[in-house]
Amino acid sequence: MAEALMRWQEGLDRVQAAPFHLFAVDNNTDVGAPGTAGAELVAPSYWGFINSIFLPTVVFYTVLWFAVYACVQYNCWLSWQEGIKRKRLLNLTTSLIHSTISGLYLFAFFCYNTKLMFAAPLHYYSYLDSQIITLSIGYFFYDGIDLVLNDKLSISTGVLLFHHVASIYVLSTAVLSKKFLLYAYWAMLMEV
Repeated sequence: MAEALMRWQEGLDRVQAAPFHLFAVDNNTDVGAPGTAGAELVAPSYWGFINSIFLPTVVFYTVLWFAVYACVQYNCWLSWQEGIKRKRLLNLTTSLIHSTISGLYLFAFFCYNTKLMFAAPLHYYSYLDSQIITLSIGYFFYDGIDLVLNDKLSISTGVLLFHHVASIYVLSTAVLSKKFLLYAYWAMLMEV
């Protein structure tokens, strides 16, 4: 474990010291998880969604977003009477909190690690850095459940549910495969 961590840190130091090239081939396999080099064309095992620490983490973050919603419900928009308008305002406020947290983190990561974002988007992986993606997956689960429970079935609801399912699928690919994490960061930059 210590050897892999030392190899990862040496790879990061090498990327930071290298000249900046906007369009460079990502051969920085040493900044990724050990044993994942060369697995770019292999789909990750989605059983890992169930059989690893990933599922409890996603469940934790989903419950966390329900707790955020409860805090928003008891502290915001109190002058509005109960109804669909207040529910939408509460949901939008929770969405704004998610966008603010993930957007600020990703923007700061991008500014601080610009070379890394361009030099190693395919291979870079860090468990701690994957938590912002897992937090977003938990948010998409929360929002999907909220849509099903509180909105009328309509085309816009179906489109949003499809968007959430697609986002969960794509973002979980980055976490489960321990690859493409910075591509997920690029995709999540829209939260800024």
